[in-house]
Amino acid sequence: MRFGWISVALWALLAWGTPAHAQGIGGGAGAAPAHAWMVVQTDDGARVVHLPPRALSPRPADPGSVRSARELASMPVACAAIGERVYLAFRDGTGHTVLSGRAVAAVGGLWAFAPDNRLDAHPPLPDGTLIGFVGTDPGPTALVRIEDTYRVVTLTRDGWAGIDPPEGIVPAAMVRWGVRPGLIADDGRLLVHEGDAWRASPIPSIAVQRGDRLFGVGSMIVSVRDEGGSLAIRTHDATGEQLVGRIEGAPANAAISPIALDGGRIAVLWRPSPEEPTYRMVELSLATGQVFHDAEPMPILPVSQGEFRVLAAALVIVAAAVLVIAIRPGGSREMVLPPATALAEPGRRFLATFVDLVVALLVTSRVFGVSVMDITTLTVIFEPVGWWALPGVLVAGWAIGSLFEAVFGRTLGKFLLGCRAVRGDGSGDGPGVWRSVVRNGIKWGLPPIPALSLFEPDGPHRADAIAGVVVVIDVQAEPDRPADG
Repeated sequence: MRFGWISVALWALLAWGTPAHAQGIGGGAGAAPAHAWMVVQTDDGARVVHLPPRALSPRPADPGSVRSARELASMPVACAAIGERVYLAFRDGTGHTVLSGRAVAAVGGLWAFAPDNRLDAHPPLPDGTLIGFVGTDPGPTALVRIEDTYRVVTLTRDGWAGIDPPEGIVPAAMVRWGVRPGLIADDGRLLVHEGDAWRASPIPSIAVQRGDRLFGVGSMIVSVRDEGGSLAIRTHDATGEQLVGRIEGAPANAAISPIALDGGRIAVLWRPSPEEPTYRMVELSLATGQVFHDAEPMPILPVSQGEFRVLAAALVIVAAAVLVIAIRPGGSREMVLPPATALAEPGRRFLATFVDLVVALLVTSRVFGVSVMDITTLTVIFEPVGWWALPGVLVAGWAIGSLFEAVFGRTLGKFLLGCRAVRGDGSGDGPGVWRSVVRNGIKWGLPPIPALSLFEPDGPHRADAIAGVVVVIDVQAEPDRPADG
């Protein structure tokens, strides 16, 4: 009958404990995060590199964070990015094949690349020379030169739709202005396509030199120029031209991508030496020139480096404490049982602890807003709350156990399993506050210690012995037998 009550209590707790908003992990952010994309040359072809969002994401990536998205057999001639999707243009005879892939939210705000083993195919670009290829709000937009004429085309559901370029200009480059396509004329003027017309932007004429690489970031244009062993980065807006900074050692063919964050950032990625497999990445602010990262790119990890250091230190401390207590003599303190009681057997104590663990899991689930399944399967480490939910379970178990044992002498698990904690002096009194705190601190903070009781069934486990507490069950004294004859 008692185990029937245990089942009812556990079902009630589970019904209460799963948060209504906890739909698993990897729910994504409410606003659209800003992705960035690069393509780098490799020994065997090329690699698509994804720069996950630095903000507006369940797990914002640190500066310098990248992930390898897809290996390619050949290097594309151009790349255009629109949010989580990247479009790649490959030379194919007199035209260009266009393929794409996208970042998809994986567990806990991390990112994967889809489709898995291929790229999505799109209609080919019109035959001609590809001058510019950018991602805009209507879709990827390309500037194509066909003999002596130019065409601006945007990918729609019905294929590539043409936009008549402005009359009387010779386009030198294509950029993105805000979310609209823009053309930089050979005289430096920037014209933006809005509605059905091309309009002049407020930016003064940009002195474009051969070999300059131009990017649109919000309401400014970024130019990157090779100046003899360094890349000079300049911004162009309504106030004029400003030199943001120089990246020493970066070659002219380095992979470059703007990142829309805090007024704009730009990332530059290159391989310093063909003989070395390592890369170097610089990420800096376009507003102030501040360098956020200048080293090898960092892979995306389920936990940050700081969290990993804390976790490693905690594991070392726990291992040392377990070793010290485990080799401590178990019978250093004499324990006396109250009258009409017996030491609770290990199986009963294990089941009581299991019930208390369920309670701690449900409380932690409510506090952190994650599901119990995410915690028990350890996938919670991919959630924005990180692995803090895991020690949260231990803290909840320690706090709840200490409180209930200090006040009532038993937790819910002990109540359901018919046992209680008392002082080990034979008085039968409850353990009190400090004994409960010490006992549960060792029990929940160093789980291997109470597990040793399975190998010492005839005595209290080490946490009980240190705190001076025993877990007992009530027994009925056997009546005296009458004398024979």
